[in-house]
Amino acid sequence: MDPPSKRIKTKESDSSVEDLPPQLEELAKVQDLVEKSFDNETEQIMKIKESFAKSRQPLLEQRSAIAKQIPGFWLQVVSSN
Repeated sequence: MDPPSKRIKTKESDSSVEDLPPQLEELAKVQDLVEKSFDNETEQIMKIKESFAKSRQPLLEQRSAIAKQIPGFWLQVVSSN
């Protein structure tokens, strides 16, 4: 025998209710897992981006030091675009 279905109020009227099949409760649980997975993915992506940014920093500093040695470098760059 199926478990009893849950009842919720619909948006049309606060007094009306609908019977929800038990599958919707299961669907909500799976959706929660999907959202947790997306949250984990986002967290992992941010860690990877931070790692690459950190490893790229010395190169950016080196590039900046070289550009400072070229007279009028940034003026040329800005005026040519």
